[in-house]
Amino acid sequence: MPDTLLAVELFEDGDQTGVRYRNGDPDKPVAIETFDRLIAVLGDCRAAIEPPITADPPPPHLKMTAAYDPRWQVGPDPMGGGAVLKIRHPGFGWLAFAIPLPEVENFCTGLAKIAQAMAMEAQDHGPAN
Repeated sequence: MPDTLLAVELFEDGDQTGVRYRNGDPDKPVAIETFDRLIAVLGDCRAAIEPPITADPPPPHLKMTAAYDPRWQVGPDPMGGGAVLKIRHPGFGWLAFAIPLPEVENFCTGLAKIAQAMAMEAQDHGPAN
């Protein structure tokens, strides 16, 4: 019989969603690695469930919480033909994305346009206080 590492209950209370959990060994605190494993397994489960997460970007009016100023790293894709972008999310850890060369170029162009627009706005309005 498998060992229970963590028992988790997802609940709703009015408009709030929460979680209750208890360690498989009630005499010990939950290990951080156990949460990391749970998050990874839940991600794998979601990836296998139909319908898949849409490939379309979310609509502009959809409220999303952004991780501010995350650590990141970029390097060549060892499989070739693009780049690997790694971004640190405070809840999900380091996430890696293999991006093919045409999308690397689109990404760079998009970031350059944003940087240029921000620089022009700063020139028009002077330094921020």
